[in-house]
Amino acid sequence: MGTKKIAIVCDFDGTLVKVDSLKEAAVRCVLSSPKDFLHAIFALLTKGRLDFKLRLRNHYAQDYNNCADKTVLSYLEHTSQNHDIYIFSGCPETELKRYVTQILRDKKVTFKGSTDVNFIGPVKARAITKIQADHIIYIGNSKDDIPCWNMADEKLFAGTPREWVQLKKSTNHKIEKLTTKKPPGIYHYLKQIRVYQWIKNTLVFAPLILSANLDPTAWISTIFAFFFMSFVASGTYIINDIKDLDKDRQHPRKQSRPIAGGNIDPGVALILSISLIFTGISGGFMINPLTGVAICSYATLTLLYSFLLKYKVAINFIALSILFCIRVIVGGFASSVTVTDVFLAFCLLVFSSLAVMKRVSDLLQNLESQNYKGYIATDISVLTNIGVGLAVSSFILLLHYVIDSFSEDFNKAIAMGILPVYLYWVSNCWITTSRGEMTDDPIVHSLTNWKSQLSISIMLMLFLFAHTAKGFIVD
Repeated sequence: MGTKKIAIVCDFDGTLVKVDSLKEAAVRCVLSSPKDFLHAIFALLTKGRLDFKLRLRNHYAQDYNNCADKTVLSYLEHTSQNHDIYIFSGCPETELKRYVTQILRDKKVTFKGSTDVNFIGPVKARAITKIQADHIIYIGNSKDDIPCWNMADEKLFAGTPREWVQLKKSTNHKIEKLTTKKPPGIYHYLKQIRVYQWIKNTLVFAPLILSANLDPTAWISTIFAFFFMSFVASGTYIINDIKDLDKDRQHPRKQSRPIAGGNIDPGVALILSISLIFTGISGGFMINPLTGVAICSYATLTLLYSFLLKYKVAINFIALSILFCIRVIVGGFASSVTVTDVFLAFCLLVFSSLAVMKRVSDLLQNLESQNYKGYIATDISVLTNIGVGLAVSSFILLLHYVIDSFSEDFNKAIAMGILPVYLYWVSNCWITTSRGEMTDDPIVHSLTNWKSQLSISIMLMLFLFAHTAKGFIVD
C-alpha cells in the first residue's frame, strides 16, 4: 500500500498572519493617496470586489514576516514534512507569493490568490476539491472559511476568541483549535499611542512655572492643555505608524510596534487616531480660542512633517523645533501667561539643537544606510557643527538675558549660577550623542536621564530663587 498523500491548505489573512492585507491596503491608500482610494471605491461599486482589490495592489504592504502567527508557522514548518502546502488568500496572487516566500523560505508552497476571480469563500472551496490528495487539512480563522472546512478531512482553527464563538454558532462541524490569537489589550493601545512620549508635552507647564504663577485656574487650564496636546500627539503618532508600516517592519526596534506587529488593526487604529485628534483640538478650543488654534497648528504641522517634511534636509529638524516651541506657546495661551520673544527665541535655538542631535544620533545608529531621512553618513560632521553652534547661540542668548535683565524682581548674582549648569547640560548631551550613546529621543533623554534631570532641576530652582531672593546676596 502506497504512502498516504496529505495536503495542508492554510488561509493567509488572519490565519498565517495576524492581519487582513486588504483592510491594511485600504487604510494605507486612504492616507497616502485619497484619489486612488476613491477610484477603488468606484470600482467596488461598479465592477465588484475583485477590481477593488486590484486597484489597491500598489498599496499592499511589502512585508508580513514579523506578523506571522508563530503557532501556525511552526505547524507548517514542522508538521508538514512530505506534505503539500497550499496558501490561499483573497489578496492579489503576485503579492501573496512575495509574502509567503518571505515567511516560509525553505518550503515548497503552492499559492492561490485573487487574479481573475475574487478568491474567497465558495471559490476557495471549489479550488480545494481540485487538490489531488488522500487527506486534506484546512486551517482557517473565521466563519467565512466554513465552505473550505466542508471540503476538508481535518479542520483546524487559528483565529481570535470572538471568531471562535461566532464560528461555533454557525456550524456543527467538529473543528479543532490549533491556536487562539489574543485580541489587542490595553497594553497594546497604550504602547501604540506612546504614552511615554507624553513627557514631551510637559513643556506646556514651562510658562506657568517660570512665571512662578500659583493661580489655581491657570494650573487647571494648563493640566487640561497637557492632556489635549497629548491626545493630538498620540493621534498623529498612529497616522505616522500606518504610513511608515513597511519601514517599521524592517526596523529592529520599531517592528515591535502594535500596528507593525499586527496586534492592532490599522482600520481601528485610524479611527482611534481621528478620535484623539478631534478630542484634543476640541478640548483646546474649550479652554480658549487661542489654545485651540495653537493645538490645531501643532496637529497640522505634525501631519505635514509625517507626509512631506520628514525627508527634507534641514527643513525636518526646523519643523521639529517649531513643534516643540508650539508646546510652550500652548502653555502660555492656556495659562494666560505672556511668553516673551526672548524666551521663544531661546526655545527655538535649544530645540533646534536637540532636533539636530536626534538626526546625528539616528545617523550614527544607521551608518549602513545609504540614505536616512534625507541624510547620509558624511553629513554627521556638518550636522554636529550646526547643532553645537545652535547650542552655543542659545547659551549666548541666555547669558545676554541674565546680564541685561532690568527687572527689579530678578537677582542677577543667583541667576549667573544657571549659566555653568546649562553649559554642562547641553555639552553632556552632545558628548553623549557623539559617542553613539544617545539611543532615545534627546527630549525624552533630557527628561528621564538622571544627569539631565538634576541639571534641569538645579537651573529651575536657581531661576525661581533669583526671582524671590532679591538682596539675599547683593542688593
